[in-house]
Amino acid sequence: MNDFDVVIVGGGLAGLALLNKINKNEARVLLLDDSKRKQQPSSRPLVLTAGNAAWLDYKSGYALNEVKISIAQKPGILRLQSEQHGLENFGYVVDAVLLQKKLLEANREYIRGGVSVIDVTETADNVSLILSDNSTISTDILVAADGAGSSISRGLAMPKVNCSSLDIAIIPNVSIEHTKPAQLRFVAGGTLAFLPTSSNTGTIVATGSATNSNMQQLWARHLPLLSEPVNRINYQQECFYLSNLATKRVVFIGNAAHNLPPVGAQGFNLTCSTIAELANDFALDRYKKVARLKVLSTFNACDFLIKQNHSKVSVLSGLGLMFLGSVNFLKSEVIARGMQKH
Repeated sequence: MNDFDVVIVGGGLAGLALLNKINKNEARVLLLDDSKRKQQPSSRPLVLTAGNAAWLDYKSGYALNEVKISIAQKPGILRLQSEQHGLENFGYVVDAVLLQKKLLEANREYIRGGVSVIDVTETADNVSLILSDNSTISTDILVAADGAGSSISRGLAMPKVNCSSLDIAIIPNVSIEHTKPAQLRFVAGGTLAFLPTSSNTGTIVATGSATNSNMQQLWARHLPLLSEPVNRINYQQECFYLSNLATKRVVFIGNAAHNLPPVGAQGFNLTCSTIAELANDFALDRYKKVARLKVLSTFNACDFLIKQNHSKVSVLSGLGLMFLGSVNFLKSEVIARGMQKH
């Protein structure tokens, strides 16, 4: 008999979220986490949709009741308000570290820290793992949640589809003159997102040419900044998804399965909506079909949004936003896609 029914590799948000939802009375489960690796998230805001907040039982943070979408140097703005669609809110801006700590504390007895996977062998009956402490364990199902540089993915030579490479800047603790809703703004060659974390502060996420631009000028009157923010965390992100999200006994989730561009705050929300398919019965064939459709749909939507600021005739023109804003059915479709319902 195998040692476990399910072994999860990776103690980030994806692995912990799945571990948290597995019925421990019905499945022998273990999460392996190499605590020597710097995989803990920085204290950063994370958008958690209302459905995923309920699924994780985590409704702490700044409630999102309104979102504005605008385009630089064009008329028109799209305003999405939760109350107009019968919603208490769209979700919450939460601190990733606080969420991870809660999930960790709730599941600590099922976590084995300080070990990494040295080798993986998959057979028709099980998956065998050799660990860094020279021990060996076996499991019915192995879940790889070990990030974009997944050692499990590399070891099994899983093919990737590379989508794009984006310059990204995270600008935390931005001070504003007065309370503003969450905002997405398209500018020349890039995008800007403002995530409120309190009534007078927030975080800006910039992509493309916007990463090194003057934020005061790019936001103009849409976001009255008290001063030009200077504390920037710049990096480049490779965006991809795996061609196959599962084999016979190994399944990939989170950044090990797909690394999304940070446009529309879909990364962790996509993870939640896909691993909800796993948490109950681990039907891998169904997961492969449903999760792949969700991944492709989300990547296509993000790719569409990114390309708007490079197009001379943008579909999301100011007039287009005004049209979307005037048709409730279309606004509801935008909201439904953004909220990643299970």
